[in-house]
Amino acid sequence: MNIMKLAAAAGVGALVLAGCGGKTAETPKAAATPVVSKPADNGIAALPAAEILARAQQALAGAKSYRLSGLVHQDGDYYRIELEVAGEDRLGSITKDGTTLMILAVDGKRLVKLDEATLAETFGTKMPKSVAARLSESWIKPDTKSYAELAEWFDVAELLKPAGRLTKGETRIINQRPVISLLDAGGDFKELYVATTGEPLPQKMSMVDGGRALFTEYGRDFPDIEAPAAKDIIDLSGKKA
Repeated sequence: MNIMKLAAAAGVGALVLAGCGGKTAETPKAAATPVVSKPADNGIAALPAAEILARAQQALAGAKSYRLSGLVHQDGDYYRIELEVAGEDRLGSITKDGTTLMILAVDGKRLVKLDEATLAETFGTKMPKSVAARLSESWIKPDTKSYAELAEWFDVAELLKPAGRLTKGETRIINQRPVISLLDAGGDFKELYVATTGEPLPQKMSMVDGGRALFTEYGRDFPDIEAPAAKDIIDLSGKKA
C-alpha cells in the first residue's frame, strides 16, 4: 500500500517588511508527519494447520459482510460465481456458456432467477417465448428442496472444508495483506490463504483443476441485496413438475 507523507516546505526565505522597524516573519513550522501503524500480527501463522482453518472458518462466519468471486470447476466445465453475503442475506450468480442463474436470500425470502438462455436450455421448445421472457424478468419462489439444491453452489462453508490432509504452506502477500497458505492434499481446494494480521479471514483460494476464488470487500454494505417488489415475484413453491 502506498502511503502519502506530508513534506515540510524547505528553503523559505524570510519576508522583510518595508520601512523602519520592520520585522522578519517567522518561518512556519513543518507539519508533523503522520504516524501510520501497521496491523498487529494475529499469531495465526504459529498455529497448527487445522486450527488455522478453524479460526478462518469462524472469522468468516462472524464477518458482517464480504464478496466471493471466482471460477469453480466441476464435471469438466468452469462456472463463474459471484456472491455477496451480508449476515444471513445473500445475492449470488453463477454463469456458464452465456447462461446465468441467480439466487437471493433476504428478509426470510428464498428466490431464484433464470435468464432466457437458461430457461431455453432447461425446457427447450416446450416453453413459449412470451412465458420465458416473463419468467426471466421475475424472481421465482421455488419449493424448498429446489432452492436448497441450487444454493449448494454458493455454500461457502462447504467450500472451505478440506477433504485431504491439511498442511501449512508459505507466507506471502495476497490482496495487499500478509497471509499464510494452507494446503489440502487431495481435497476440493488446493491452497487457501488466511490473513496473518487483523481477523484471520480467508483472502484467496486456489482449487483443483484450476479453479480460484477471491474473498474481498469485508464489512462493506451491499445495497443490491434487497427484497424485490411483490409484483416481481412468481410463486412456484406449491407447483408440481
